[in-house]
Amino acid sequence: MSNFAIFQTGLRSLRAHQQALDTTAHNIANANTLGYARQRAEMRTHRPMAMPAMNNNGQAGQMGTGIHITEITQIRDYFLDQQVRHELSRKGTWDGEAEKLTRIETFLNEPSGEGLAATFSQFFKELEALSQYPESTATRQSVIENGRMLADTFNQVYNQLGTYREDLNDSVEARVLEINTLGERLADLNAQIVRAKGYGDNPNDLMDQRQLITEELAELVNIRVKEDNYGSWNISIGGFHLVKGDSVHEIEAYEGEENDGLFSLRWEHNGHPVTLQSGKVEALIRGRDEYTGNFQERLNNIADTLREEFNALHREGHGLDGSTGNDFFLGEGAGVISVNPHIVENRSAFAAAIIEEDGDVDPDLVPEGNADNIFRMLELRDERIMENGTATMEDFYRSFTTEIGVLGQKADRMGHNQENLVSNIKKKREEVSGVSLDEEMANMIRFQHGYNAASRLISRMDEMMDSLIAMVR
Repeated sequence: MSNFAIFQTGLRSLRAHQQALDTTAHNIANANTLGYARQRAEMRTHRPMAMPAMNNNGQAGQMGTGIHITEITQIRDYFLDQQVRHELSRKGTWDGEAEKLTRIETFLNEPSGEGLAATFSQFFKELEALSQYPESTATRQSVIENGRMLADTFNQVYNQLGTYREDLNDSVEARVLEINTLGERLADLNAQIVRAKGYGDNPNDLMDQRQLITEELAELVNIRVKEDNYGSWNISIGGFHLVKGDSVHEIEAYEGEENDGLFSLRWEHNGHPVTLQSGKVEALIRGRDEYTGNFQERLNNIADTLREEFNALHREGHGLDGSTGNDFFLGEGAGVISVNPHIVENRSAFAAAIIEEDGDVDPDLVPEGNADNIFRMLELRDERIMENGTATMEDFYRSFTTEIGVLGQKADRMGHNQENLVSNIKKKREEVSGVSLDEEMANMIRFQHGYNAASRLISRMDEMMDSLIAMVR
């Protein structure tokens, strides 16, 4: 090997170890950067050259020419990345459900002395008190006021659920905008990565950003990621591409007429519905439709049953003023049920008495001191008139409040389990891709020694050249 070739070998070693030191410094600097995967300078021997010889048989020996960096690689386990995305989507579902069920439990305020169950029970207790003193105007007033309180509680719970349902609906639209924005960022990163790879580079930092944004997207909605031959990620949801190369197919939140103006999701480019299986958006839609909407319908069922059954009895009775045929509750549905203003203003109109037999008025049965109709009303509390005659009104209400509690506990438990699972997978990934400062310091010392050795080689060759030049002068 000529002296000049040795200079080149030493120079390549200097450059390679310098680049390795730069990579090590980059790792150390990003040890606490979220989503960063450590990088490694891949060292390979440089292309050798044939040894010159007078009798060359075509199989001359080869002379090494040193070292060079072939690429800066990213240390990643793509299987673990895929697992993280998959489990993050499930975590988004359970976290979303737990949050929504907790809010709904807050609206119901059960068990407490101010919830619907308590006001329902108190209303019938006041009826029992009135059955002992049906002529008492104070007790009648108490029954009417507790009836109003019961109606107000129906209104409050129903309307709170309705407001929350509207909030969830608005959140669906906001999340769709977020998905589209993340899709645009991913498409832009795809373009940058493909362009950099076209120049022969490894855009590791850009790929870290893409991985991080993809995990944000995975928590919102179920996605599938597939890398093409150019290094671009194609990301699909339910079989349709959100991101393909540097293009984005956006999702549209539209108000469907068949869905009472609530948002449904479809693909803008083809109009197909978006198929959701997991993620925060799926939890939002389920909370809006299956929880708040369903529970509002159940409240309507209880309120309408109470109104119809109680009014049927009240119309048949007589008040202290002799009036009859009056409804006690007005309004269809839990959101608008109320006590008849006529009875509120004239408590004597509350029909506590039965003074008719076989459709004729019996003069011996006077309204004052007569509580026969109240006894019939009290029987409603224990009658199985809900769910095809299998449950009382209180049982029916308690069954779905219990259901909400059970669902909430399940969501909490599954969310906690999912969080532990994601944490464990990320820990495994960190063992593969994370920066170990001890390892990087050892690498730094190793590359520094290599750099020093290469510089000494060049220094020694420089001295040899000086000696050679001095000899020929």
